[in-house]
Amino acid sequence: MRGDATHARGQAAFAREAWPEACRELAAADAAAPLDPDDLDRLATAAFLVGDDATSADARTRAHAGHLARGDAVAAAGSAFWLFFSLIDRPAHRAQAQGWLARGQRLLDGTDVDCVARGLLACAAGFVDATSGSGYELTVVQLDANGEPAVVDSFFPDADAVDAASRVNATLERSIFAAPARWLLWASIDRRWLDVDYEEQASR
Repeated sequence: MRGDATHARGQAAFAREAWPEACRELAAADAAAPLDPDDLDRLATAAFLVGDDATSADARTRAHAGHLARGDAVAAAGSAFWLFFSLIDRPAHRAQAQGWLARGQRLLDGTDVDCVARGLLACAAGFVDATSGSGYELTVVQLDANGEPAVVDSFFPDADAVDAASRVNATLERSIFAAPARWLLWASIDRRWLDVDYEEQASR
């Protein structure tokens, strides 16, 4: 177990959602001695939220590999989802994003683990289907404290798939970490609700 002050400051900053400080301190700790996979995920999240995409992608990719190395398929699948999430709204990286999605899904195939990563990946798969020029409507819904749905955004993604991806990502990004809530993605391509609880993911 690490005991250096930089690492401790980084973890403390992450816990209080001081993203710039968390990114700075965790990156410094990682430079001194490689972080474990959980802390790499924290660094990746903090870096993503301050706009340091290169640091985020590197840390998340290493976190994914680290989770695999210690046999934690669920955590590795979670890292794969966040790599998908960070890439899917970039047209040049859409294929790479879908590769991470497929990898995450394969990690959970054949298991009966009920976990946040499974829900995130199901939501991502529905999003990809709905933004692949199918001509169907996509609706993002938030549930209030009483479980009542309220439509946040609704549009036809085939008109502009890149804009669709950006809008959904922006909607979720504003809330996943800042104000965790229950979200539903309604992809009318298959007429199913994809129910994802982000609160547990936001607390990681």
